Amino acid sequence: MAIITKIYNQLQHQFQQGSGFGPANRLIQNVEQNSAGEITVVFNGLLLLLEEVGGRIIVKIPGGVRSVNNDLPADLGELCDHFITLVKAEAGNVPVDEMLV
Repeated sequence: MAIITKIYNQLQHQFQQGSGFGPANRLIQNVEQNSAGEITVVFNGLLLLLEEVGGRIIVKIPGGVRSVNNDLPADLGELCDHFITLVKAEAGNVPVDEMLV
């Protein structure tokens, strides 16, 4: 099984179980995988994208989440940290990179 599919299956499980992420315990509102294997994860107020490129997992995060000068809820950065920890656990030895978009 491809690593990206393993990650998708875990995210789908989290979605179905209603498991929350970050200090505000935000729930996944939707998770989808397209035919190219890319995963879209929707939280209230946040959209994350994952793809497998050259043997690496890339997690695309809105740049504003990592900025200190924004009007976004403070918990989104911690939510992203929690999310990336889950992705890294599922990815095992496959490198996981964060890309601000």
